Amino acid sequence: MKTHCLSCLVLAAASLFAGHARAQVDPNVHDLRQRDTVVGVIYAPEHPGQIRYVEHWYLFSAYVYPGANNLVTTEIVPKAGKGFDSVRSFLKEMQARDPRGTYVEVWSEAHTR
Repeated sequence: MKTHCLSCLVLAAASLFAGHARAQVDPNVHDLRQRDTVVGVIYAPEHPGQIRYVEHWYLFSAYVYPGANNLVTTEIVPKAGKGFDSVRSFLKEMQARDPRGTYVEVWSEAHTR
């Protein structure tokens, strides 16, 4: 399992939304889809009253990083049903699903203007 540095993470997350000014994801579990295939999962635990929180992303080995030469569309699709009990249970399930995947922490800070 690889862990990316925060600056790489911010660039990768930002590239997902290039041209689609979107805010952080709502708390729960979301699929990352490319070409009608699930290529990753986002776990965003509840964070009531907090302006700083972490989103946990697991990118499967089939994930294609968007870029000038990879004009792939990436969608974030909320999953119905129960989420995970903890980050530990999320990572355990994701590693069992794709041991070659990449775990990414997205640190967020929400502000109102």
